[in-house]
Amino acid sequence: MGAPRTVTHVLVTLAVAATLAACAGRAPGGPVSAVTDPAAPPTGTMACATVEGVELPPECIPVDVEANMALNDAYRQRMDVSTDQVAAAEPERAAVEAALTSLVGTPWTGASVAEALVAAGIDEDRASVVSVGAREAPEQVEVIVSSTATAVCIVGQIDAAGVEVASEGMIADGGCVPAQ
Repeated sequence: MGAPRTVTHVLVTLAVAATLAACAGRAPGGPVSAVTDPAAPPTGTMACATVEGVELPPECIPVDVEANMALNDAYRQRMDVSTDQVAAAEPERAAVEAALTSLVGTPWTGASVAEALVAAGIDEDRASVVSVGAREAPEQVEVIVSSTATAVCIVGQIDAAGVEVASEGMIADGGCVPAQ
């Protein structure tokens, strides 16, 4: 009868000793941990925007919002194009410019711009036409034509000021039309 009681006492004593050892602080010369070292960087539980001159609470993980936004939009940036690519895309760029210029002085719409592009030999499946403003009398119509043979995007617009058309690179995630 005495043996089970002794085993129980030993187990309880070991459990108490282990608990006390786990709660004890760092012994001088012992290993440093983030829990026991007050100079350790804080481990936050939430992201907080960094603001110059403002100290964040200890539960915050500092986040540079501007840098994150720039990275988030990087996929929309256009890649550089070589002079050879621009030269190869010039006939198509000129066709887009001629199509848009033919509409200057007329009441143009997104539909009339799309029709002018097709009449100029631009495949409608490679053209994105977006009206800005009222549908029947837009302030501006933007055009993006994917020139797949040259990996160049023909980007243009028509508005009250006239026509602008340029050869530009594809967006970083591929293609000519950025995701909205």
